[in-house]
Formats: sequence, C-alpha cells, structure tokens
Amino acid sequence: MFYQSVKSDPFLKYGQHLKDTSFHELCDYVSAKVKIPGDGNEYFASQDFIEQHAAIKEIQNRVYGEMEIQAGTCSGHNTMITAVEFHQGSEVIIAMTDCLLKVGKREDISENVYEESKMETFLLKKGEGVELYGTTLHYSPLKLDGTPYSTIVCLLKGTNQAIPEKKESLLVKKKNKFMLVSKEREDKIADGYFPGFIRQETF
Repeated sequence: MFYQSVKSDPFLKYGQHLKDTSFHELCDYVSAKVKIPGDGNEYFASQDFIEQHAAIKEIQNRVYGEMEIQAGTCSGHNTMITAVEFHQGSEVIIAMTDCLLKVGKREDISENVYEESKMETFLLKKGEGVELYGTTLHYSPLKLDGTPYSTIVCLLKGTNQAIPEKKESLLVKKKNKFMLVSKEREDKIADGYFPGFIRQETF
C-alpha cells in the first residue's frame, strides 16, 4: 500500500500535523493503562484519566478554542476500512504506535455514495498527533506491518453517543457521527446505516 507522511504537503487538505506539541509523555502514560485487544478493534469515546492530562487540556485550548471535548482510545488490528465517517468539528488523533490513516474529502460524496478509490493513505508515527478537519472522511486507523495500532482520539463532547429517540436520518445514528458503510457490513446495515461506501477491489 502506498502511503505518505502526515508531514507532507498532500495531507494539508485533510488536516494539520500538530508539530509544536510533544505527545510522547502522554502516549507513555496512556499506553501503560490501556491494553490493545487480542483481535478486532476497541473504541472508548471518553476516559477521564486521559481527559485530565495536561496535553489534552492544551489540545482543548489550541484546537477547540476551549469548547468541551472528550478523549479516549481506539486500538486494534484493522487492515482495511469498511466505512467512512465525518463529524461537525475536528478530530485529533495521537498515535501510541505507528499506524496508517486513510482519508478522503466529504465534498466527494455524491447522492450518499462515496468510493474508496478517492482516498489517500498517510503514515502517523508513534508520538505524533494530527487534527483532521470536519470535512475529512476517515474511519479507524490501519495497522502497519502487521503490528496492532493504538491511538488517542479527541472529539467534541458528546460525539458518538447514543441518540435517545430514534430520528429519521440516513447518515446519523449516533450523535455527530455521519457514516456510510460498505455492503459487507451487515451488522451496521442492520442498525440502519446506509451502504453507500464502495470499497476498492484489490487483486
């Protein structure tokens, strides 16, 4: 798989590399408390011990302008993406291991259909952080060279929480989570998500 660095110019249309902040101490602190699952992927939207860390407070100020945020972890063994999502507001991802981010542009969604072939892949190294803009399509990171990935994820507070009452919305089934899934994701389709993500065939 071809990939570029999050420090490269092509990444600038998707987000920014948070180059003025060192996240190594934060990563060491969190990785000592969080285990990567034995298989599959695991996401925790909000973990208090992470949210109280000084580095997260800095992100809250610098990236979110003191809006309330949540911080948790996303870890696992992902090798492909089977859905894309976007949020109102940026997402910050900090790598506790090297990993790959596959991203695209919301503007390329046409009639609730988006093709994976339009996406680009970028390397996020351990200790690095990026801000993904709200216009950037993404999903869980991908592991690199067979090594499980582990990341810290920051979003506006309440994102990905359950919606108390069912609403008629094609893309939104959780708060501030706009998602398209591939036809293979029968579990998500059963939950009402729209199968508008067209995966790229590999040979």
